[in-house]
Amino acid sequence: MASAQKKAKREKSVGESKSDSSLSKSEDKDTRSLCERVDCPTDELTCVLEVCDQCINREEQPDRSNHPWTHLSLGEHVCNICVEFYTKSQNVGYGDYYKWKKVWTANARSEPTIATFIGDQVLPYWIQCIRCSKWREMGRYFALNKDLTQQFICTSSCDEVEDKRVEAAKQPYWINTLLYPPYLTQSPAEVYLKAYYPDAVGMSATEKTTAEHCGDYFSRPFHESPSSCYALSVRPDVMDFDETVEFGEFACAQQMYLCLRNLVVAYWAKNNSEWLTLDKCRHIVICRGLVRVRCLIDLERIITFLTMKSVINVGLLPHPPPAVFSRKVRCETVVIIGAGTAGLAAAQHLYKHGIQVAVLEAKDRLGGRVHVTRLSNGSLLTLGPDIISGSINNPIALMARQSKLVVQEFPLSNLTVLGKQNKAVSADSLRKAENRYLEILDLMYEWAHGPTPPLDVSFKAKAKEINEKLNEEDEEDRLSPEEEQLLGVHFQTLSVTLGTNLSDLSARFWNAHEEYPQFGGPSFILKQGIGAVLTKMAAGFAVEYNKQVERIHYETDVINIWCSDGTSYSCKKVIVTPSAAVIRSNLIQFYPPLPDKKQKALNSIKFGKLEKVVMHFKKKFWSPKMHGARIFTSLSILSDPECPGHLIYDMSSNTGHVLTIYVADEKLAKYTSLNHAEREAALSDACLEMVRKIFPNAPGPMTTSVSSWMNDRHIGLSRVYLPVGVDNQCYDHIQEPINNKIYFAGEACIRSHCNIVTGAYLSGVQQAVAVLETGQSPAAHHNISSTG
Repeated sequence: MASAQKKAKREKSVGESKSDSSLSKSEDKDTRSLCERVDCPTDELTCVLEVCDQCINREEQPDRSNHPWTHLSLGEHVCNICVEFYTKSQNVGYGDYYKWKKVWTANARSEPTIATFIGDQVLPYWIQCIRCSKWREMGRYFALNKDLTQQFICTSSCDEVEDKRVEAAKQPYWINTLLYPPYLTQSPAEVYLKAYYPDAVGMSATEKTTAEHCGDYFSRPFHESPSSCYALSVRPDVMDFDETVEFGEFACAQQMYLCLRNLVVAYWAKNNSEWLTLDKCRHIVICRGLVRVRCLIDLERIITFLTMKSVINVGLLPHPPPAVFSRKVRCETVVIIGAGTAGLAAAQHLYKHGIQVAVLEAKDRLGGRVHVTRLSNGSLLTLGPDIISGSINNPIALMARQSKLVVQEFPLSNLTVLGKQNKAVSADSLRKAENRYLEILDLMYEWAHGPTPPLDVSFKAKAKEINEKLNEEDEEDRLSPEEEQLLGVHFQTLSVTLGTNLSDLSARFWNAHEEYPQFGGPSFILKQGIGAVLTKMAAGFAVEYNKQVERIHYETDVINIWCSDGTSYSCKKVIVTPSAAVIRSNLIQFYPPLPDKKQKALNSIKFGKLEKVVMHFKKKFWSPKMHGARIFTSLSILSDPECPGHLIYDMSSNTGHVLTIYVADEKLAKYTSLNHAEREAALSDACLEMVRKIFPNAPGPMTTSVSSWMNDRHIGLSRVYLPVGVDNQCYDHIQEPINNKIYFAGEACIRSHCNIVTGAYLSGVQQAVAVLETGQSPAAHHNISSTG
């Protein structure tokens, strides 16, 4: 620890330093400035290193006025003699500096300056006593680690006065006096960021990298390289726009913020089953110098900000401890219309931040299209979505793991096609057809992002044009008739996925999310169904069922909501999550009417027609022939226009042997005139005949269930797509809030992940974040009122 004399000099130096206003008067200082930095307010300096006998601190009556000083921060300066101890080759310290310089040059992006060397290797550590919370400066040879930060007690006495430089470092202006950013060691982010320069992401470039694995395969918190990333990952070397707004003091010198943000995000990725708090993070911030004091102050703000933005502390966690949200969000109660995935996501995020929510659901259950019930034989019946595409960074996958649900991988690319005599088509033919399909999509993407591509071109026409051109350009790569039929499987799959004929789908904007990072990794299903996740999401707040909202009046500051059962609600913020089809149908009346831009967007998009047929069998008779394939078909099915679908999905789990067929668009149209019972019987017979084209002796199913989303007035759709002539701005217009009072969420309100359950979840969270952001400014608390 520093000597008493040295400490007294430093305290005098800081004690006589100018306050915040002194920084603006730095130009009035004497021309014989004590510090090389003209705006440094220190009037008397001492050397923070004192590494040699000639250090100016050791002189009895030193002449400091004409002595050169290196500025590191307010409270940290180095005399020229100690600097030359490392920079001049005849001195003992030069070897250390030279070795460090070689390693830094090899690994870092920044220049190996003497100031960087001092900040990375020589400055003393500061550590906080766990009893008195006072900060203590440690000796030159003291090595800091996580265990010591959790155990340190003042070596002399807790009654000893804290160094005044600590109080200076806590002031907002101190950051402007800092010359060097913190270079963290032992950071949990290190294993994730090996593709980046360490100093560019806030870590020391001289620390030996570990062979430690990243941990959870399904969590990739950072862009894996500047040009490669998964959805919901953050770029470790640059602050995003929201961060620069919230932490403007770091916008021009981002390394200090980045080192802390990256540490927090990495620590959460490794421990994402429990709340991440300041107490858990503060012990792993290891860096030299007074900047460590400042880091722990900013760390709390960063944790709060990242939690609000749903970057960390995401999913199904216990109710947060009070320490998580030190900055209380002042926000009135929020009414959420709809208890589907988007509505529950919004409610959950607001509830975690201490906001009272009122969730109004028109049906007698939660989940919307995510509907899982149990049959009399114990088997689960899933009539809604059941396959989650991409498990890396996927919040649905995360919540399933957090709640210990059984996750089964479902390889969407593992397709088996049976040809003549029901023998499998060769893998080479399947691969060639798939490669051609991907090549067509790549060329269509290039065309769509070329100079002013027309809006009036359909996907079907453009794909046909590209395929014909490819066949003409290379005779050897021309597809055979069988391969053309296999290519058609991919186009039919896209058609069924969207529930429309590809001749109506926009070639330019068919894949509106392509510009955004997506979830990677294998797709999966949940043994208990996605509904099990939604049920757990709803824990903690009440959902009011059979509350069909009929009118929303928002012309005044207070929003009034009326339901069909006569109840009414008053609040100041509403998140509307029913499907775009419900909004467009005017089932809910808005007063005043929705803005023209939003109404035009709702009228421009189209809704695909898609239903699901689920057949439960007594035994898995198809297993021997399929050899584990979960998706299969045959050329005879593909060539038969009477077949209701084109693919058969094996959705079996431990609770039942299940085959699923999706029926869409024109093939579904022939059944629309039938009532529900007739339609279910007709589709059951048609789908069983389709199965028997591959398995002639297939027994009848124990039960057959058919979804009816198109006829459900509270849902009214299965998919949303952009038709020919419509651009992708529609998604943005639909989700755009009205006067920061009415917010919209759902699968059609998020361009980056439209038409998927995870997209609905993210949309709900985004709108909840928007509500929280408006609630950060002082506002009068307004409770919800309900009358019946």
